[in-house]
Amino acid sequence: MGKRKFNLESAGNQTVFILGIASHETDYRLAWILNQGLDWKLSQETPFKNLFPCFRYQDDQEMTYTLILNRTPEKILLEDWKSTDFMLVISGDYSCHQINALIEKIKNLRDVLTAFEIPLSRKIQNLGIF
Repeated sequence: MGKRKFNLESAGNQTVFILGIASHETDYRLAWILNQGLDWKLSQETPFKNLFPCFRYQDDQEMTYTLILNRTPEKILLEDWKSTDFMLVISGDYSCHQINALIEKIKNLRDVLTAFEIPLSRKIQNLGIF
């Protein structure tokens, strides 16, 4: 029997980053601020796990941005990051340099106290956010 050669094709360089955002604004107001400041079109989606308000936008380069409220009066989504008000999940072909530039842009938006990258952990991956 001869050798068989298999080619594995990936679905692209799909990378996932999670940013933490601190802001005293409401979820819909922060979505509006991000839309205005970054020229996005975040729109409200079905709440994540039927509890956490969620906004999503996909741009022309197939990048997907999902803004999720981290804390509700009933529950905290990421217990290890309970001081974080929002998570911005970014999936697509993004580099670390682009993420750092985006973090700086978000930090400079009005009503955003800070923004930072949240390291991916097994616990976060098990939430099914991405």
